Amino acid sequence: MRSNQLIGVLGIGGCGLNALNYIIDNIQMNADNEAFIVANGSNKYLFYAIDRNKEVLNKSKAQMRWHLSDKLDEISTEEKLETKLQQMVGTCDFVILVSGGGGQTGSIVTPAIADKLKSLNIPCLAIVVMPFDFEGKKRHEVAESTVNKLNESCITKVINNTILQQTEDASFLQMLNNVNQEIMWLVLNFNKIIE
Repeated sequence: MRSNQLIGVLGIGGCGLNALNYIIDNIQMNADNEAFIVANGSNKYLFYAIDRNKEVLNKSKAQMRWHLSDKLDEISTEEKLETKLQQMVGTCDFVILVSGGGGQTGSIVTPAIADKLKSLNIPCLAIVVMPFDFEGKKRHEVAESTVNKLNESCITKVINNTILQQTEDASFLQMLNNVNQEIMWLVLNFNKIIE
């Protein structure tokens, strides 16, 4: 896969937005302030925040924000989905979706977007963060169902939080930082995953 591509990164739901802010804080803008870059001659990244919580969305550092309605179940049939995705990532060479599995927004919206990107012939990688053990069995079941749906539309990379805890006494903030570091590595090295 060539470098100098335009990569759209969509953070979906709270987990996705948190990861985007972390990545944006740790990479630089190009000279024209039009896209984020890692180094001269590398891929360019555009970041998009998608959530239904307006307050959380407004705190995002992403270049574009999409405020969803509370009727998440209707997103896959929403005629505006295709138009919105064309506006956001229609010029991108590749799209990366970042979300947490188990919650409503990530579990409903991420597969709908992946499916629509497939129909638009826009290649996509989904990065799904599995729930922490303390979040319960139900969230794990929803997350597994989400991953199964995503596998039908795109390449899917699962981040298992139990691996990232490192030690039993790691603080929650340390665990989140570990998750965000792993997401950032995957986003910046996506071509190694899809080859």
